[in-house]
Amino acid sequence: MRMWGCSVALWTLGCAIVPAEPAPVTNAGGGETVEDLEELKKVLAEDGPDAVIERLQAHDDPRAAPILFSMLAQYSHFELKQVPVMIELAQTGIAYAQQRADAADPGSEEATYFLERVKAMSFNLAANTWPGWGDDVELGEAELAIGMEAARNHTATVDKLGLGPDKRGVSQWIVGAHELAAGNLEAARGHFTRARQLATEAKSEASVKLADGYLAIVDVLQGAPGARERLDAVIAHFAARDDEDSRIYGGQLRTALAAFE
Repeated sequence: MRMWGCSVALWTLGCAIVPAEPAPVTNAGGGETVEDLEELKKVLAEDGPDAVIERLQAHDDPRAAPILFSMLAQYSHFELKQVPVMIELAQTGIAYAQQRADAADPGSEEATYFLERVKAMSFNLAANTWPGWGDDVELGEAELAIGMEAARNHTATVDKLGLGPDKRGVSQWIVGAHELAAGNLEAARGHFTRARQLATEAKSEASVKLADGYLAIVDVLQGAPGARERLDAVIAHFAARDDEDSRIYGGQLRTALAAFE
């Protein structure tokens, strides 16, 4: 199960919980995207991702296109279990939104809108290519490299948007998660430490404790004395809380440790 802190909006597809901004069911320029989405699913099944990309790049509402790219990428990942298709759609959607942002006046509402789409799609791509969820998907070196690049792009976009400590904390965590997967433990520690600092600034107790859990995982992997006990204490903290989010956090930490130990 996927979640980071209480400040991250969730879009649920199937049984997976994805830390991302929810895609609205109506596009920003008016008109329904739901009908577009269902039609594009048929195009994807019959003609493949290139046909979908061609349709979306020619879409008459540029603001709807990245939302549909995002929805179809997530659908390809969680429903179809097709990682290469998810990556192709996500990367093309990110490039589409980035080009629109670059073409707009800096700081304008138009630029901000498309940068927000870059941010959300980059995070989803990074999350979908992180092997610490325990998902039943195959990820090789190429997919992990794509995930790392997407995580860094997410962080850079958060910085461009000048967002607050809650969003910046998430951006530090996702890069740390990929550094953890790559075995770069000291780099991971640095990002998790920064994520904890930002969660503290944002006054998000759950995110602080989750960062503590990931820092403990780094220590477990480095063989630090008492690290496993500290991790157990964080998991026990979440287990003692009577809410679904806390149960998810504890399970997430156990799964991540098992993935990398």
